[in-house]
Amino acid sequence: EMCIRDRRMDCDITETDTPETDAARPDAAGTPVLCEWRAAQSDEVTEYQLWRRVRGQHRELVATVSAETLSQPDTVPADASKVVYAVLALDADGDIIGRSGLSKVLLGANA
Repeated sequence: EMCIRDRRMDCDITETDTPETDAARPDAAGTPVLCEWRAAQSDEVTEYQLWRRVRGQHRELVATVSAETLSQPDTVPADASKVVYAVLALDADGDIIGRSGLSKVLLGANA
């Protein structure tokens, strides 16, 4: 199993220029986050999966994206204070062939 290049992954709260969009504000709709990662060092990667863990609960699949996609937005639940993200690189058989390091996002009073 190889690492996603430099095991680097960054997730940060995003700002938008459209205040009328509920998803752009940390309110009942949640807080928008953008996760970005570097490509895995393998031609065998066919897709990436972005996973998160909210409030120490079970991991949740956020999205599965193509090998050409190196970022994914997410909306964190409004009552979350910390979210941990990770990316898995998968081959054509769906086997994990790479993984990123963890990226933590602190929200509210924890930020």
